[in-house]
Amino acid sequence: MNLTVMYGVGGNTDLVARSVAAKLEKIWGKTVVVHNRAGGQGTVAMDWLRRQAPDGYQLGMVTGSSIALAPHLNKAEYRPDDFTFLGSFGSVRLGVAVHASSGIDSMQALIDEAKKREVFLGSGAVLNSLLLLDMNKKFGTKFVNVPYKSGSEVQTALMGKHVDVIVGNPTDILQHLGSGMRLLSVAGVRPWPETPDVPTLTQLKLSTVDVVSWLGLAGPKGLPQEVRQKVESALVELAADPEFQKRMDALGTDAFQASGADTAAYMASRHSQWRNGLVAAGLLEDTPVAQAAVPK
Repeated sequence: MNLTVMYGVGGNTDLVARSVAAKLEKIWGKTVVVHNRAGGQGTVAMDWLRRQAPDGYQLGMVTGSSIALAPHLNKAEYRPDDFTFLGSFGSVRLGVAVHASSGIDSMQALIDEAKKREVFLGSGAVLNSLLLLDMNKKFGTKFVNVPYKSGSEVQTALMGKHVDVIVGNPTDILQHLGSGMRLLSVAGVRPWPETPDVPTLTQLKLSTVDVVSWLGLAGPKGLPQEVRQKVESALVELAADPEFQKRMDALGTDAFQASGADTAAYMASRHSQWRNGLVAAGLLEDTPVAQAAVPK
């Protein structure tokens, strides 16, 4: 079986995908090969996946960002109902970081700076970008998005001072704290366990958009029922594995388990919600579109 990843090698999603592949190999006793198809902030791989034969040999990592958000901005032709969702097993934590030498030591200082000048934002996924771009209209900031293909590229850009700020995962940020990066705030309902004193955007009353993005697996529309049952069963076993849960925590991912049906409903709901968020942020023209259907 082949497992396609929508981002580049070395980023958080890629590392999660390789952990998933390794566990599936143990469960099935068969090789699972990971292929990276980066580009279009996740849309290149998703568009490729939807065009494959629904025979179970081609599956892909999916995220809320790549399925329900990125298509709106990258003019991708796919929708949630172009896929067979097989289940989810985690959601990625996100944080806002600047270079330690920037002189910016808080989210308010970052916002104040972005009101005075263009502040370049490095991001490997559209959802990460939306976290700060949504502030432009609400707070009068001037964040400018600079897209990259992976989290590893994003962290390199900040360390090299090619961008002013990044929205990244713990694996992109934690290793550089104290030696080049400063973490200003984190998304979500609670602080990261590694940095309990760094406040959440909600605590700072700066949370403008819900950026919880599920991680899961999907295949092309029309996967046979036996394939769906095989993969869904394996994902339930995988999500319950303490070793896998520990690995997800180390990768900055909150582990949980959701069925294929629940994942499909989540993607369809987010497709509509995040489109509205993009319109509200002034990032997308408000034109009528059909509502995303829940895939069967």
